[in-house]
Amino acid sequence: MAAVLSQRSANTAVVEGIPRSKNQSINISSYEESSWDLYKKPTQRPQPLGIAEKSIFDVHVSGETHRQAVLCDLVWKILRQTDVNGVMPAWSGSNSLVTEADIPVATVSYLPFTHAPPSDFSTIYTILRRLIAIAFAQGQHHILVAADLAIYSKAEQILWGKNELQNKVTMRLGGMHLIMTFLASIGKLYGDGGYQACLTSSGLYAPASVQTLLA
Repeated sequence: MAAVLSQRSANTAVVEGIPRSKNQSINISSYEESSWDLYKKPTQRPQPLGIAEKSIFDVHVSGETHRQAVLCDLVWKILRQTDVNGVMPAWSGSNSLVTEADIPVATVSYLPFTHAPPSDFSTIYTILRRLIAIAFAQGQHHILVAADLAIYSKAEQILWGKNELQNKVTMRLGGMHLIMTFLASIGKLYGDGGYQACLTSSGLYAPASVQTLLA
């Protein structure tokens, strides 16, 4: 399994950047090694956390800040709809141009490769614990982790298990896998309504590509 750290700012108690490791990989021959964290599945099937249990994700925004954000998004939507020349950037690019915040350049660090099955529960559990330890060493008590769909689904099951990782990690899908999941949901809803034939007959995708996208 490969892992990459991105540190955007140093507004924490520790101002030093993430130290670079000299190791190229971490060899784990068996799960009995002391450095390996075994994940034990709970006796009951984990369930998604309720809204009340996600108090750490509550965002309190003042009325004026919310009003300005809504107005800014409305202006962007209008300009985007009326842009016939295609010069209006997307949402992220547009906000990066109009923001007055001084956003520092992100520092990217590559962690050593872990020679273990990436979709194994114990592998994911170990990596999450190590990422939390690195974040805590930087004075950061919560970390955002992006992963592909196979790792994301199992990581969420681990977090649902009401263990010590809760309120320390927020999982999110990578951009490509998020789009793939969105397209697959469209296929589930409208696959039998001629949507697949529409994409194929229009020449946008080949039949095999449509089946893969909407599966």
